[in-house]
Amino acid sequence: MQVRHLCTPSLLVTDCPVGLGAHRQSYKRSPLCQALSDAFFLTSNNFPLPFKNMSDFSISSRGIQLVDGHILTALCRTEDGEWVESRLDLNTFIGNDDGYFQWDGENFSHSAKNIKLCSDEGQCTSIEAYLTTRDGEVKSTSIRLDERVGNDNGRLVYY
Repeated sequence: MQVRHLCTPSLLVTDCPVGLGAHRQSYKRSPLCQALSDAFFLTSNNFPLPFKNMSDFSISSRGIQLVDGHILTALCRTEDGEWVESRLDLNTFIGNDDGYFQWDGENFSHSAKNIKLCSDEGQCTSIEAYLTTRDGEVKSTSIRLDERVGNDNGRLVYY
């Protein structure tokens, strides 16, 4: 099954060929469609290519994994359409602020348990974990990596 999205000035048109039939749906242009049209252009194989420091690395990456609880790895698409392996140590910019993930912090994994990556490739990637508070309690929390992790021409970057 192939799914293709086309953003126009006022509509998001979706073609979904299924089996022998196909259907087309049109939706009022959404903020997501606006963001996609502003940040991407579609290639002949309907895959969005990243511009420099684009957000939502999940859209232009595959094989997303978390190594040792803090090293994000992925195959990231370049502007030339190639797939490049990239790594990013999340401990260098995510911390633990009294049981909550904190951007611009560091070493979150030192006080975290049961760290897991939640990834729906092409959609969103987040980390879930139990973080220790100052009082020694443990809280379940998560952080959406696409908020601050991008794909800069095949390289995972924090911005």
